[in-house]
Amino acid sequence: MVQKHFKKTTPSNLATPTLSNGNPLPAPLQGVVNGVNYLKNNLNNQYANESVSYREESDITSIGGRFDYEISDSSNIGFDINAFDEERYGSYIGNFHPSKFNMPVFNIPVNSKDENKRVDLGIDFEISLSEDLLLKLRAYKSYYKKKKYYNC
Repeated sequence: MVQKHFKKTTPSNLATPTLSNGNPLPAPLQGVVNGVNYLKNNLNNQYANESVSYREESDITSIGGRFDYEISDSSNIGFDINAFDEERYGSYIGNFHPSKFNMPVFNIPVNSKDENKRVDLGIDFEISLSEDLLLKLRAYKSYYKKKKYYNC
């Protein structure tokens, strides 16, 4: 992979941009032009990111179970629990990313990390009120915590 290195240029030693009639640009526009020139001279054409992955590595653990209790011939109660833990890692080339110069930077390497946790709880009750009528009740709660980190 070839990287092109540029001479470091700071906004203070850039030539003052002028209009076609030779007059200097208004101060706000000079800042924009100087910022664009600074970016042109200090951003690489390519970035070495050897760890680009097309599939994210992940560590996933999920465990759960169900308990049922028959109260009588016509009624049952049940309890569900499930726990889930996931860590995911990946590197890729991002299409674009915002910069402090109010313009996007294209094809920038991005490293991502996800940390996800989930707990699910459920309880249900079933009773046969008659030969033709069955009543089922269920309550369910899920707690989900998701964290996503990007490093550009």
